[in-house]
Amino acid sequence: MSVPVPTGGPAGVEDVVAALLSLNAEDVPYEVTAEPTDKGVVVTATWKGWDVRWQSFFGAGAVTKTFRLVVTLDGRRGTYAFTELHGSSRRSVGVSAGGVHAEARKDGFRGKTFGARSLKVVVAPRVTASGERGYEVSNVATLSFTPSTIKVPVFSTLRSLGWRPRFDNGFMRRFEG
Repeated sequence: MSVPVPTGGPAGVEDVVAALLSLNAEDVPYEVTAEPTDKGVVVTATWKGWDVRWQSFFGAGAVTKTFRLVVTLDGRRGTYAFTELHGSSRRSVGVSAGGVHAEARKDGFRGKTFGARSLKVVVAPRVTASGERGYEVSNVATLSFTPSTIKVPVFSTLRSLGWRPRFDNGFMRRFEG
């Protein structure tokens, strides 16, 4: 779907920043912030709620996932550039039939993604006592995320106000959703 450019050209940078900041709400899983720079404004949309900790009879650990969409607004041209930052870290220690184990891992990505990509975290099993069987295994937490949850409202807002990426073509638009 193509959003028409408003008559008279793109909206002013102040109006764009106000519109993007208005995406913040209690019921959305992200937070939008803006910082002025000497070349324009940097808007950051950050996924919130990805810090999971667990503890069980046999171990403990933590998983943290991050996703940030960083959009640089050029008010002189009415254009924007963006990059995505994904990160994760996992720390755990536990006891199993094979002995004591510890794990620490950290991963990161900077660039652009497109398509129906989904990130998912399933935190280590929790063992609890129950009834005749003596124990029960269950997941502490399962989280999922699709970058388009943040990207679609941000880029729809920008395009509806007449802003375009520096390089605007069909291929590059795939990275916006």
